[in-house]
Amino acid sequence: MSSLTDLLTQLQVHSNSDAHKEVYDCSLKILKKDSSNIAALKKSLIALINLDKYTTAYSLLQKYTSLLSSDD
Repeated sequence: MSSLTDLLTQLQVHSNSDAHKEVYDCSLKILKKDSSNIAALKKSLIALINLDKYTTAYSLLQKYTSLLSSDD
C-alpha cells in the first residue's frame, strides 16, 4: 500500500504529463486516505472533465460538497 506522500508524488507526475486517467485514479486513492484533501479533489474533478466523465464528476461533487464549501 502506498503512503500518502508517495501518492501525492505520483499525482504530481501524472498531472504534469496530462495522464488524466492516472490523475483521477491517484487522486481517488489520496481522498480515501485523506478525505479533506481539497487539492486531490480538484485534480480529480479536472481529470474527469478532461475525460468527458461529467456524470462521474457530478457524483464526486455531490459526495464532497461540504469539503468544497469550506474552500476559500
